[in-house]
Amino acid sequence: MYHYLLTTRNHIFPTFLYIYDFITRNVSNNVDHKLGNTCNIIASNLQINGYYKGMFISNCKELISYLEYINGQKEFIDIKPSCNYFNFKLKAALEYYDCSVKSTKDAYEKMISAGEIKQNKSVSNICVNYVKDLDDITVSILEKLNKLYISFIKNKNICSPHSNCYDIYMELSENYKNWNNISFHELLYRFKEENMKYIITVNPLPKKSEIIDCSSSKKTRIIILASYIVPISILTIIFFLHKVRNKFNLFIYKIYCSFLQPLARMLSNIMNKKNCHKLNLRDSFTTTHNNLIDDKFRMSYNSLDYN
Repeated sequence: MYHYLLTTRNHIFPTFLYIYDFITRNVSNNVDHKLGNTCNIIASNLQINGYYKGMFISNCKELISYLEYINGQKEFIDIKPSCNYFNFKLKAALEYYDCSVKSTKDAYEKMISAGEIKQNKSVSNICVNYVKDLDDITVSILEKLNKLYISFIKNKNICSPHSNCYDIYMELSENYKNWNNISFHELLYRFKEENMKYIITVNPLPKKSEIIDCSSSKKTRIIILASYIVPISILTIIFFLHKVRNKFNLFIYKIYCSFLQPLARMLSNIMNKKNCHKLNLRDSFTTTHNNLIDDKFRMSYNSLDYN
């Protein structure tokens, strides 16, 4: 999906639609022979049907003039969205004129080659890195957006109820409400807010989570399955951790019984021995002390007796 076509910075719509319209307004009347020669060769290279050739040449002149504008203003404008709009306009031309070349990249290369011929007008390659093939849904939406803004401009920048502009807007908002491109929904919302204030509830700006991809049914089944698997997995893990915790506590308890209890008995024995030793020392000290006192009194008695 070509998402960045609807970039919200320097909007393709309406910014570069307005620029393209301004630059190419009178180009079809341009009598520059070099430009005419280039577009004639491009029409031949793209095998444009003779019935459409005249109209294609007018369109071709517009495309080359727009490329010339981008190249001349490249320092002042955002090249990427400018070239994205060129890519869309080239694709629309290839489809409308039933061109045998359907690839915008191939068609652009043929345009550049035609401009390299000496007597022809050169075709800028400024967009060579941005021209890519578009899918049918993207092309259809871009064409409708282009018509929306053209209708809006023709109606003097008014999008009144029951107008062509209103009908195109309603078609886009209803038929593509599930298109997975947030920029597209932002663009529609912005258009409504700026130009259709009388609409209150049509097409509110969706959140990214509300935009449903067309291929989301498979994702939905996966989400539902995951909603069953995840809780069961969590419960299993909790039960396992509980078991491990109980076993770990039992293991610690056994370590305590096998190590701490013998250690406690050993410390108890040491304390008992210390108490016994203290008692023996105390008895020994008492005996010695009493003997010394007896000797002292005996000596005193003998001394008195001598006198």
